[in-house]
Amino acid sequence: MRMTPCLLLTSDAHGDTPVVALACHSGSHECTALLLRARADPDRAHPAGTTALMGACRFGHPGAARALVELGRCDLDRTDGCRYTALMDCGRPRGGPDSLIVAA
Repeated sequence: MRMTPCLLLTSDAHGDTPVVALACHSGSHECTALLLRARADPDRAHPAGTTALMGACRFGHPGAARALVELGRCDLDRTDGCRYTALMDCGRPRGGPDSLIVAA
C-alpha cells in the first residue's frame, strides 16, 4: 500500500490528533509501523503537546511504543503541556512496566 503525504498529515475529525498518534492510542502496533515506514512524523503532537509515544505509554500499548522507538526515532525527552515525558506516562494508571521497558 502506498501512502500519500496528505494521509500522513491527517488528523482526527477535530483536526487535533495526528493519525500516527491515533494508531498508537488504540494499540495498533502494525498500523503504527506501517505509518512510520511511510515516513509519518512520530513527534507531531496534539495541541496539548502529547505525542504518539506518550499516548502509547500512557495507555499501556508496548507494541506501539516499541515501533515508535525502533522505527520512528522519536524524541524520548520531549514533554507535553503538563511537562510529562513518555517515560513519566508509563507510571500513570493505564501505563505499565512493559511500556516502561520499551521507553527506557
